[in-house]
Amino acid sequence: MTIQPRPRPSLFHAEGGWFSAYWHFSFDQYWDEANMGFGDLRVFNDDTLVPGAAWPMHPHRDIEGITYVAEGTFEHADSRGNGGILPPGSVQRATLGSGMQHSERNGSKTEPMRFIQMWIIPSRRGLEPSIEQRSFSEESRRNALKPVLVPAEGYGAPDAPRATDAVTVHQDAAVYA
Repeated sequence: MTIQPRPRPSLFHAEGGWFSAYWHFSFDQYWDEANMGFGDLRVFNDDTLVPGAAWPMHPHRDIEGITYVAEGTFEHADSRGNGGILPPGSVQRATLGSGMQHSERNGSKTEPMRFIQMWIIPSRRGLEPSIEQRSFSEESRRNALKPVLVPAEGYGAPDAPRATDAVTVHQDAAVYA
C-alpha cells in the first residue's frame, strides 16, 4: 500500500448547517471507488459540530469507532447505558461488534466541538460491544509522540507498540498524539 498525503483542502468537505466535515475516504454522500479506505482503516473524518448539535442514536456493527477530541466537549451515550463527557486530548474506542447504538453530541451550548473519528474493521466479527476511553494531558503529549491507541493483548504483531495507559483496539493499529 502506498500512503498518499491528503492536505485538508483536497478532502471532500460536507456542510450540514449544524456540522462541518472533512472526509479522507468515501463516506455518506461522498463516493469514490478508488478511495474506500486504507487497509482496515475504513473511515477517517475530521468533524466539527456547532454548539449543542448532536447525531442522535444510530446503529453500527463490526467496527471499532475511534474518536479523538481535538477541541471542545464531546458527549456520548449508547444503548448499553454507557455515557460520558470527554475533554480535548481524550480518546474513546467503541467496539460495536455484534451491534450497538450510540449518539454523539457537542456538550457545550456556546463553543464548537471538533473531533477526529476513525472506523477500523476489527480482526474478528461479532465482538462483544464495549467502550474504553482515556484523557491525555497536554503535558503528556507536548514535544512527544504519545501512543493513545495500541493493539489489545493478542492483537497486532509481536513488536506492536504497547502502552499501559493507552486505549486498546482489536486490530494491528496504533494512533499517536
